[in-house]
Amino acid sequence: MAKEKHFYLLRGLIREARHWGGFSQKLELAFPGCKITYIEIPGTGKYHQSPSPLTISQMVEQSRLDLTIDPKEENILVAISLGGMVATRWAELYPDDFNFAFLINTSFGNFSPFYRRMNPRSFLKLVSNPSEKMILDLVKNNHTDLESIYKDWKEIKRTSPVSLKNTLKQLIAAATFKAPDLSPFKKVYLINSAEDRLVDPFCSEDIAHRWGCSLSTHPKAGHDLPSDDGEWLVNQISAAL
Repeated sequence: MAKEKHFYLLRGLIREARHWGGFSQKLELAFPGCKITYIEIPGTGKYHQSPSPLTISQMVEQSRLDLTIDPKEENILVAISLGGMVATRWAELYPDDFNFAFLINTSFGNFSPFYRRMNPRSFLKLVSNPSEKMILDLVKNNHTDLESIYKDWKEIKRTSPVSLKNTLKQLIAAATFKAPDLSPFKKVYLINSAEDRLVDPFCSEDIAHRWGCSLSTHPKAGHDLPSDDGEWLVNQISAAL
């Protein structure tokens, strides 16, 4: 009998569970009866009043306290950007937690140069004036439902604001993270966006080359691929599983 699929969704820098938007519903349509659990990085979402850790390892340890991972299920981790770094350290520390991982638009400091890991102009915008409109303009290329998404993101920021201190801590954690030379995952699949204006898509190519794993590229999407084309992303996940 096939194991029940349980998806764990992990967002990136200063993003939280609600930023997945309608992507979860698309997963449920593709995988009827699946379970979905959101992993929150301390300093964001329901933990926005908590301090963000300064290291990716600490993010793993604190986030894992929230979870009860059942080995009888097929546990699948879907992580984007900073979440991909957390996922990678997680697999190093707890290799039996997840059966499969999808890493979206992520980067590693020891694989790619800093100017590819984050566009310098984008970095200055993020630390000087991280408004939701600016972030949305930066990470999303598909303008469908743009006003509705902007309204949702403004409400998220109003109810669960991420402090500047926590933003800087997450940036430091991302900047200092080093990935292993060999993939720590049981199974891993890389996905990137050709028109990502925040993280150079070559970063995913660097990882795929070093780890010898598969990579799929969306030709038009921006950094927030789940928002730009969630159906395409779900199709990639379905094909890999």
